[in-house]
Amino acid sequence: MTYAKLSPKALGMAFGLIWGLIVLVMGIVAHFHPIGVWFVNSVKAVYVGYEITWIGIAIGTLMAFVHLYLKGFILGIFYNMFVK
Repeated sequence: MTYAKLSPKALGMAFGLIWGLIVLVMGIVAHFHPIGVWFVNSVKAVYVGYEITWIGIAIGTLMAFVHLYLKGFILGIFYNMFVK
């Protein structure tokens, strides 16, 4: 049986973009409506600087993207090592 290899960069980009967009959208929602405040309060424990301000939302989005990009990249590398 042959297994397809993953591109670690592509997997990292996919993970990073999805999580970054979630953090961005929920930050914007929290800025305009109190329904997203619980999410921001939970996530800012991980991403220092993520606040309900435009600068805080940008910082949190960037940190979230980098965080999951690295996790996806590492996951892709490990996956490719184990399918050999």
